[in-house]
Amino acid sequence: THDRYDEWLKPFYLPGGARGNRKFYPRHTFDIARYGDYVYDALHLRPAQAMTERPVYAVFEDVDINALPCSYTLHAFIYPTGAEATTPPLGPTIASIMDDPNYAGLGGVFAGKADVCTNCQNSDPFDVRIDVSARLKALGLSAADAVVKVVAVDEEEEYMAVGNPTTRAQGWRAVLRAVERL
Repeated sequence: THDRYDEWLKPFYLPGGARGNRKFYPRHTFDIARYGDYVYDALHLRPAQAMTERPVYAVFEDVDINALPCSYTLHAFIYPTGAEATTPPLGPTIASIMDDPNYAGLGGVFAGKADVCTNCQNSDPFDVRIDVSARLKALGLSAADAVVKVVAVDEEEEYMAVGNPTTRAQGWRAVLRAVERL
């Protein structure tokens, strides 16, 4: 094996002595002051520990592209619990959907080519995840205090609401099979 700790830091030498016998190695960097009047101008301060949260996703589980008639763009919206009857905006444009204050993100499903696409025919169902963490935080909600609504837009820009997803421990579950045309 190759240990970079044992390699000379070319072209650097320690002060004093002949150039050939005082090579500067990584081990010398731990206490540079002992080798003369060398001090670092400034050292980076150790950053405070980043306290991160587990992301929350709107999840479309086991999407089978062979069962879908076309491709979809999935737009997720976050609402406070109790707003289950709220319908997310269904257009008139993608820009108006994305400007909604409850808009949380998007995902996509490429489908509708199962009759001519060998890769599609041989693909296994997969999950589509939309990270909704930032919108939850912006709205001051936790996953337990929120519901997610999804609008699917097909290839012909027809807007559809996706059936109400249910919560689960690691985030949200939205089932694409529940797409209902309005």
